[in-house]
Amino acid sequence: MNAPSTEPEAIRNYIRDLVCELMECEPDEVTDSTSFSEELEVDSLTAIEMLVMIDKHYDIDIPDEKFREIDTLEESVALVREYLNQGQKVQVAG
Repeated sequence: MNAPSTEPEAIRNYIRDLVCELMECEPDEVTDSTSFSEELEVDSLTAIEMLVMIDKHYDIDIPDEKFREIDTLEESVALVREYLNQGQKVQVAG
């Protein structure tokens, strides 16, 4: 299986598709600044499900506490990129 693209736009598209699948909404309803909790009514169980799927997809381990701090697509992409970059640093140093 090929590794998923780590380009920001590919991450954005993956997370947007995931949110749309879980919340049964259309992609145009999920902009970079759409509030997951207020506008899409993502509850804590759905947020954990998103976290698990993102972690598995990108082979990263974002702590629950960090994931709870994000509420938009833009914040999600930034957080995934942060953890992807940490993983690359560990691999280079190791």
